[in-house]
Amino acid sequence: MLTSHDAEIQQAKRVIESLGLKPGDFVFDVQTQPPDSETPGMFVLTYEVEVNAPPLQYRKSFTGGGRSDWVEAFESDLKRHLSNRQ
Repeated sequence: MLTSHDAEIQQAKRVIESLGLKPGDFVFDVQTQPPDSETPGMFVLTYEVEVNAPPLQYRKSFTGGGRSDWVEAFESDLKRHLSNRQ
């Protein structure tokens, strides 16, 4: 069974491929954060996703869960990183 962050990592890998890069060059490390008990109603579970791609000298952390779209932020940041390398 895929978790939401597993599905998002698959989505991120599709982004990587669409940019002509190799998904195997990227490592995704997910760390679940404690539930936010300050939120009214249901607890909101969040997680940090650290993306590391040594061949590109790329390393960045993103917050996922709740209403966060870390894959969109990752795509924008990776595109910016690649354009700065040219």
